[in-house]
Amino acid sequence: MLDENHHLIQCIMDYQSKGKTAECTQYQQVLHRNLVYLATIADSNQNMQSLLPAVSPLASQKTWISMIHLNLICCTSSRDTFKKQIF
Repeated sequence: MLDENHHLIQCIMDYQSKGKTAECTQYQQVLHRNLVYLATIADSNQNMQSLLPAVSPLASQKTWISMIHLNLICCTSSRDTFKKQIF
């Protein structure tokens, strides 16, 4: 949709530079519809975020580090099990 909006803006600018403002109307209407749609999605996402508990950056970082650590443990454990089965 962002690419479409970019294209619509380019068309509007082209028509305006040629003095053909009447032709801009249909593109402006589509652009307006797209922007309202994107704003609605952004608002609904904002509302969903306000319902979720706040997570501090430090807690988020600790969670990320824990996930990496668990992944390393699992990979190492799987590799060791595989080596034991082969030898």
